[in-house]
Amino acid sequence: MEKSLTNLAISLLFGFIFFHPLIGGDTGKITGTVTDKETGDPLPGANVIISETVMGTAVNENGYFIILNVPAGTYAVSAGIIGYSTMTITNVRVSGDLTTEITFALTSTVVEGEEIVVEAERKLILMDKTDSRRTITSDDLKDMAVTSIEDAVAYTAGGVKDGGGNLHFRGGRSSEVVYQFEGIQLNDPLTGNPNDSDIPIMAVAETNIITGGFGADYGNAQSGVINVTGREGRNTFAGDIRYSTSNGISEGFTGENPHNFKALEFFLSGPVSRNRAFFSVAGEVSEDYGYLPNQFSDLNNFSGKISWKITDNIKLSFSGLYSHSNFNDG
Repeated sequence: MEKSLTNLAISLLFGFIFFHPLIGGDTGKITGTVTDKETGDPLPGANVIISETVMGTAVNENGYFIILNVPAGTYAVSAGIIGYSTMTITNVRVSGDLTTEITFALTSTVVEGEEIVVEAERKLILMDKTDSRRTITSDDLKDMAVTSIEDAVAYTAGGVKDGGGNLHFRGGRSSEVVYQFEGIQLNDPLTGNPNDSDIPIMAVAETNIITGGFGADYGNAQSGVINVTGREGRNTFAGDIRYSTSNGISEGFTGENPHNFKALEFFLSGPVSRNRAFFSVAGEVSEDYGYLPNQFSDLNNFSGKISWKITDNIKLSFSGLYSHSNFNDG
């Protein structure tokens, strides 16, 4: 039997600081304080900047700051003010719907340009985490022996993947699981079941698997929510590429290659206009000839995102996902 499946999902999302649509959270926020290391006094007017982005804020009179609508990902955050050494905290992890707290204690100095770099530590207990969730980052996906989001999610406690490739959480039906990519629900165009994401792994910044306590912003979810956030471009160009194959290795040990599997994955991001517009593209192309005569499958997944900071308060994002697959089960 031979089947062909094509998915096309395009979303147009507007983000305003004063208005946020009720969709599953793809952004988080960074809060914290900036103080004098010796006296503990607040340092009002200090600038807090997220490196490689156009996001930042100034500290208020109490030494407190907050940066809203930060895309999920890992960042380096700097704080500085005249008369003090600039302090940079690296490996600051921001998750959708959650708050990341960091503290800057600046040291007074007479030498301008001195910088102190420290690495952030993830707190064991997140005070604003009121649901049952597990977060899988892009680095986690690179280290896992999986070829799809569904395979990675199946490792979550309470998650089971059946023989048909459908995911179940805590004994619920697969149709009770909601998949979201960039805030848009994904459904199989043939069956209507929300279990066919086919998102390129390298396009993923973060995947949140929520199995309990999710809010009303995740509509139609009865068993669980899989909320996928795509990687977003920054002020520097970045990219990844990976090629996987069964050729050579299996033949070297057994003298034959039963699957003849080949896959190419890539990711590229960077600025279109520095400090103003950014892009990211990712793709996955694979072929698998199977181990039985006449078996064959191929998969072509592509995603892209363009974000444009129109003003300091208005940001426009355009994202798309395309998936096409053919398979013959012999």
